[in-house]
Amino acid sequence: MKRSKLIIIWIIMTTTINLSAQDPNYKGSAKMDVSTFWRQAEIVKSGKATSSTLSNLEKSFDNIKKKDPSYNTSSMEEIIITCKEKVNSDKKAEDSKKEKHLANMDAGRSETQNALKIKKMFDDVFDISSFSFKDLDKAQAENDAYKKEADDLLAMKGERDAYIAEMKKGNEYDRFVGKIKIGYDRNFDTFIEKVDKIMAQSTGGDDGNWKNVYYEMQAEQIRWDAAQKVFPDEPKFAEAYKKITARVNQYGSLEKIAGKNKENSAEKIKNQKLPNAAIKDAALEKLFVDAFNKKYSSEYKGAANKAIMLQTDWQTERNEISGVVTGRIRQGAIVYKGTDGKCYLVSIMHLYQEYIGGSFQNSKAVYAQYGQEMLCENAK
Repeated sequence: MKRSKLIIIWIIMTTTINLSAQDPNYKGSAKMDVSTFWRQAEIVKSGKATSSTLSNLEKSFDNIKKKDPSYNTSSMEEIIITCKEKVNSDKKAEDSKKEKHLANMDAGRSETQNALKIKKMFDDVFDISSFSFKDLDKAQAENDAYKKEADDLLAMKGERDAYIAEMKKGNEYDRFVGKIKIGYDRNFDTFIEKVDKIMAQSTGGDDGNWKNVYYEMQAEQIRWDAAQKVFPDEPKFAEAYKKITARVNQYGSLEKIAGKNKENSAEKIKNQKLPNAAIKDAALEKLFVDAFNKKYSSEYKGAANKAIMLQTDWQTERNEISGVVTGRIRQGAIVYKGTDGKCYLVSIMHLYQEYIGGSFQNSKAVYAQYGQEMLCENAK
């Protein structure tokens, strides 16, 4: 696989990690873990993430999913992916430095040079915590290059066997293979669950993860096919190859997946319903509709015609130091009709009012999710 350079990772982090995505009003059972996660995310954003940072993120993420399964962790998943890439990149950079140092030693020591070449191939093919494709236009080419390196390693049976024998003289073999098995135990079943979930829910949107998952499956199949052949005494690797091959065959080509996406999209639109109103208040609903139209009508290419209150009361906001009331905020949902004649549901919109001169005023929309298409007959 082609490794991203540090500067690219930094740009990705600064553009994709949006710490404002966390809900400042979240008071759920996973509050402590949510807070811990975002503190670790600051380390990722600073570019100083280590394997310990990644471990802390994954531990907090797992606790959040256990304590509050309904909590939206989509932005957290992106941060974990970014952190994994940073940790992998740092490791590869360190390995590269070591290899360059060794490569500059006695040029006549061909045996050492061959060992370095094999070691690099082993690392390139197997020492990967996860796959991710930031540029999907290049994903297939990256997988083709990855498969070529795996095939080259498989073709070098004599050199490969000699390298493994050398590894077994000490504890390097157990360490190397043990690391692959730990990765399998920790991540593989979760990856398969992610694949099934994304494929089941995907509607084919450009912002979805279905294409990335397709290429991830392809890369995982290459990895585990090589692993079961290079390490035939490890049953877990054959098991992994069997599982991922079953998924690759089940979901098929990009064209087949795209066809399923269309079916999922139609079903999702058909089943999209309005949320239950916490209260009904015509004047308050009008404030939401007017605020949405003022800020988002042009961006969303439509006009709101209905609001549903998701909270029974406002949430007061105060200055962190003085405690003085600065404003209040409230959640609602919005239905708007687009210029295309279709109806859309914005599941969450935040309405904010400033506290000025003893009263709340200047109502304005400060956040709105993207609209999900729904049948207009279900929007009444």
